[in-house]
Amino acid sequence: MKKISLIICGVFLWNMTIVAFSEDEQKSDKSMEEVIVDFLKLRNPFLPQLPKEEIIKTPVEQHTQTIDNSMDMNRVPIVQPKLKVEEAPVILPKLLLQGIIFGVKDPQVIIDEQSYGVGEHVMGTTIKSIGKNGVTLLFGGKEFHVDLEN
Repeated sequence: MKKISLIICGVFLWNMTIVAFSEDEQKSDKSMEEVIVDFLKLRNPFLPQLPKEEIIKTPVEQHTQTIDNSMDMNRVPIVQPKLKVEEAPVILPKLLLQGIIFGVKDPQVIIDEQSYGVGEHVMGTTIKSIGKNGVTLLFGGKEFHVDLEN
């Protein structure tokens, strides 16, 4: 930090010397000593300009207080009510069950003109099981049984 200040002062003095000599040639009003004195009157830009605050320390009185662990009758404990969260009803997407291929090794179900087996996904649902008269689907964490309409 001191090196930077010295370099800045040196550059400033050099510039002031050049200015002083050029003015000396024109006016001859200021001597070199006056220029240096003017330079020394300038403030240091790295020092804070605000006055320092004095911290006044005052002694703090300490009070001893006994704490009574018995329940204060004026205070009532706060009990948070348990909120009952109602689940939104899960509505099965509209599927058209057109037929069931049953009695074979891997039963199939025909939904919206496409055939699907157990474990396959149809419009966000999963086929859990296929029976003779209907199919069981999983949707939204719930099971739905869809019967084949005659």
